[in-house]
Amino acid sequence: MEFTRSGRLRRSGGRWVGWGVLAAVGAVVWAVLARGDSRQTAYIALLLAVLSILAGARSLRRASRPFRLRVDEYGITLDEHRLGWGEIEGVGLRYGPADSDSTPPDPELFVYPAAGVTLPGPRVRSLPDGRRGYPLIDGGEVDQGLGVLIDTLKRYAGTRFEGAPYQYRPAVAPGAAAPLVPGFGPIADAPGVGAFGPADEGPGKEGRAFAPRWTAGGPLALALALTAVGALATLRMVSGGPVGGAQQAVVLGPLAGLGGLYGSGWLFLRWLRPLRLRIGPEGIAMRDFAATELVFRWDQIAAVTVGPRPYTSEKHSWLLVWPVPGERFALPRTHVVDGHETYALVALRRLRDPGEVEPIVRHFARRRYAEPA
Repeated sequence: MEFTRSGRLRRSGGRWVGWGVLAAVGAVVWAVLARGDSRQTAYIALLLAVLSILAGARSLRRASRPFRLRVDEYGITLDEHRLGWGEIEGVGLRYGPADSDSTPPDPELFVYPAAGVTLPGPRVRSLPDGRRGYPLIDGGEVDQGLGVLIDTLKRYAGTRFEGAPYQYRPAVAPGAAAPLVPGFGPIADAPGVGAFGPADEGPGKEGRAFAPRWTAGGPLALALALTAVGALATLRMVSGGPVGGAQQAVVLGPLAGLGGLYGSGWLFLRWLRPLRLRIGPEGIAMRDFAATELVFRWDQIAAVTVGPRPYTSEKHSWLLVWPVPGERFALPRTHVVDGHETYALVALRRLRDPGEVEPIVRHFARRRYAEPA
């Protein structure tokens, strides 16, 4: 499969140049007609327009350079240089850093050559995991679309297509040979065989649901009681009845009643839809308090582990999931660990029986369970 980038670069560069020229013309007219501080603002607008034109010109210049990327059964070809799959340790899509509440930008396609192999042309990068990698193309620049690139890599790269950070390795059954490739990728499980042997053996063969350690029942009762007390105090104050020596407390009645009412509604939703985690043969189902349940099928998961969140000072364990490249889930926060999107589903200390999560998820995840390198 051949991949190009000139089309998107030309369209992007044309937009930047076109809007920049229009903005520059408007800024010049503004500067001629304006006086005082308004002219200074027009000069700033003109500077921004020039920067837009320069950015568009850069994209158009990149689009004019020859570029060829081919991924097939023989390996990866960049321009006129080809690496066979035997010369490639792994390929991966590396995401840049993102805010905790935003989606990461489009990833770059990297190839990690085997020891002693070099790829002429692109500049080699030293990565945080200690490896050297060659960036081939920005995923947002692929004319054929990032989804087509991912599907092609799944087809031809196989388990060389990394779906989890390099510092983790697939779990292997006792006595089995260790995997020879560094990444997880879209692996295919042998029917009925898991990390602990056949699927009808090991802990919780039907799966296990985990309930929260703390429920909303007690706080809900307190909030309802506060609402009732606040309502009675407010009624007494409005009716002009005797308040005795508790006038100041009665004045706070409306505020206490409103706070209790708001808290009661919020806690009622948490009581109706409590935190729930289920791990079974179909995958992982996770629902946070008062939220929509999310289902992660095993074929959508490249790797999963139980441990502290990487690159944090936390000591407590989380259930961490790395999706198969191309899979996205409606989670509010996505972390990027070593270039890979990471979903921190739940802190185990929020669950009852947190010590039983690891053996259950290890059993059903099979080779998807991630072990530290």
